[in-house]
Amino acid sequence: MKSKPDFKRIIGLLPEETGLTRAVMAAAIEAGSLSDKDLIIYTPTLEELGLLKVPEIQGRWQQAVKKAEDQRAANIAARVKSKETKEALQGAADTAVQKAVEEVVRGLVIDIIVDISGSMEDAIERAKRYVAQFLPAFPLDKLHVSVFNSSGREVSIKHASAAGVENAFRGISAGGSTDYGSGVKVLRQYKPGPEEDLIMIFVGDEGASQFSTAVQDSGLNPVAFGLIPVVGQRYGRGTAVRDTAVRLGIPCFEIEEKVFADAYAIPRTLRNLIAATPVGVTAARVAPRVTLVDTILKTDLLAKPAWAIAA
Repeated sequence: MKSKPDFKRIIGLLPEETGLTRAVMAAAIEAGSLSDKDLIIYTPTLEELGLLKVPEIQGRWQQAVKKAEDQRAANIAARVKSKETKEALQGAADTAVQKAVEEVVRGLVIDIIVDISGSMEDAIERAKRYVAQFLPAFPLDKLHVSVFNSSGREVSIKHASAAGVENAFRGISAGGSTDYGSGVKVLRQYKPGPEEDLIMIFVGDEGASQFSTAVQDSGLNPVAFGLIPVVGQRYGRGTAVRDTAVRLGIPCFEIEEKVFADAYAIPRTLRNLIAATPVGVTAARVAPRVTLVDTILKTDLLAKPAWAIAA
């Protein structure tokens, strides 16, 4: 308590036969030896030691969770037993990704379009998991979601959280043929306003032909595509989304699957993707979205911009 050593130092000093005890952990927390990040990382240990039931420690842990800046909490949630603790950690991860892209999503409408055709049979659960990890980044009033095989249907998201996504996608399974255009058409009533840009984010294996006509006929006029390629073991990957972007003359930003294994990468990748998206030519924007070039030009030479900060 007097010297307030770093928690890693405390761990290094513990006798092997004693290990990390309830008393040592409680004293370390009271001394301020654990950072907010440490408290989140050691949540399973705090639960096992019964310390999350101690009001003072519970309050300190809750403060740390509210300040979470990455999605590490979502990974740790899978290792705790308490439903309440699990939900708090998942909520922290959802909030972190929302904060990360809060500024750059202004003036944007997001359509998320998920392939549930037969070729996704052994990949659909991964696709759902990835959607649940990045969808909470976007405000619900500017977010529309559809799934498709030979036909498309809208998916209603009641709550912008991983739990909300899981509930919305419950019971959805893979089957049928593939028509990307049907996933676009079912969202055509949600046209962006005169001061908004639309990004379409596709999740799937691109196993179909290009669908530029469907996009043009929808009147949605996206300024860019995002693509999360999720490929099953039985089928290869196609080029439908990328070919369509080429025909439409818009950029297509790919989000690799490995990003979802990194607690820091999802917020950073989404922020970079959106910041790099070209801003549509519109008149009198109320809250203009700053382009990546503008961000660079406005950044002090000795300060790293958000998109350049390493994990």
